[in-house]
Amino acid sequence: ERDAAPGTRIDFEGGLVLADRFVSQLRDTQWKSFVSAFAMVAITLIVLFRRFGALAPCSIVASTLPVVALLGLMGWVGIGVDPANTMVGAILIGIGVDDTIHLSLRYADARRLGLDTWESLDRALQTAGEPVLVSSGVLALGFSVMLFSQWGGLVGFGLLASLGVGLLLAGNLLLLPAALLVQARDRAAR
Repeated sequence: ERDAAPGTRIDFEGGLVLADRFVSQLRDTQWKSFVSAFAMVAITLIVLFRRFGALAPCSIVASTLPVVALLGLMGWVGIGVDPANTMVGAILIGIGVDDTIHLSLRYADARRLGLDTWESLDRALQTAGEPVLVSSGVLALGFSVMLFSQWGGLVGFGLLASLGVGLLLAGNLLLLPAALLVQARDRAAR
């Protein structure tokens, strides 16, 4: 470019250059998609559970923290961003909020009936725990089919998505109840 005459335009061409630009754009837009998905989920949960105090923030944490942990794990292990795995975070937030909503709605219903936090959590887990467990298991198995792909990108995506679904399940069955119990304990201490 330094030796080019003024006003000369230089365009790089070829498959590798286009592929590099494509991957660069994916990396640049990955955070936008993640933040957009997070914002939509957070707004939905806040509107849905606005009358139940700590339920909305606890639900947001339970459905997004496992995804953030997976992205952190990807960086720690050195998994690069490629066209297949760049979508994992946004997709998992959308998938995870489904189970969070089921459990949170059952909890909210029990609270409306006048049950305390322990009883409400017990009822939520009794009524929605098994379906959440089964649906997450099926999703994880469905994504794990990609592990048999001949394309490495799909193998990585399948592995990350399966692992992410497992982390989301743990977030919904362990983190959400624990956060609600801590909130109830703090409220009782005040």
